[in-house]
Amino acid sequence: MKTILVATDFSTRSDRACRRARLIAEEYSANIVLLHVVNDDQPVSMRKTMEREAAALLGDIVDSIKDQDRFECDFKVLSGEPSQLIAEKADEVDAELVVMGPHRRQLFRDILIGTTVERTIRQIQRPVLVANSTPGKNYGRLLIATDFSNYSGTTVKTVQSLGFLDRTECVVLNVFDAPAQSLMKRAMQPRENIETYIDEEEEEARRGLDYFVRETGLEPGLALVRRLEQSVSDAILRAAEENHTDLVVVGTHGRTGPAKFLLGSVAEETLRDCELDILVVPSRSG
Repeated sequence: MKTILVATDFSTRSDRACRRARLIAEEYSANIVLLHVVNDDQPVSMRKTMEREAAALLGDIVDSIKDQDRFECDFKVLSGEPSQLIAEKADEVDAELVVMGPHRRQLFRDILIGTTVERTIRQIQRPVLVANSTPGKNYGRLLIATDFSNYSGTTVKTVQSLGFLDRTECVVLNVFDAPAQSLMKRAMQPRENIETYIDEEEEEARRGLDYFVRETGLEPGLALVRRLEQSVSDAILRAAEENHTDLVVVGTHGRTGPAKFLLGSVAEETLRDCELDILVVPSRSG
């Protein structure tokens, strides 16, 4: 890993992103680029003042990082739409990883257009790490959720290329569905038949997970299958909590046209509900 882009709005939430990026940069000998975007939907004089103030603040942060952490750090202040400029700047500096803090939720606005994090992930072609937890140490165990698709393979390759799997224990999880269960219940099938059917679906999921692990070269400390009960995101988060992971990894599905503005229900729900750090890997990152 060579370059980490950190998007900051100078809030305490963004401070988590800066602190996490510093830990990762130190562990993987990476450089940091700090980015602040000033919204351009305000008078020019006010925008210019905000740009100068942001540059002064970022300059102080860069000096502190260089003095304390002894690795390269730079900054940039831009004006425009934040999610678009974060994606463009990530491409410009060839950032292997973009780190962002959790954003304050504005209910009605988020229902319509999502948070800055969500809008960024819809546009970007690079993995985005959302630093939800307070950084205190390097990651010790991560959980990768897979549905055995090509997108899941891309997710694993991206995590491998970042180097996270070299220094952390990995838990890999598949959440399987038993779609005929409700039909069997309505048809008054014997309980034994239903249980046999669920066992067969679980065994098929285990075989699929074993194959996925071999094909991707994963060496997980744990390989788990969980039956879908409430939602896939709920199963992912419960597994992460039960197995004491400190980073959750999910991929998004590739979309084109108007649908590219949708993350997909699993990634979106997990992103919104997760209190742990979460690494979201767009399908295009491969």
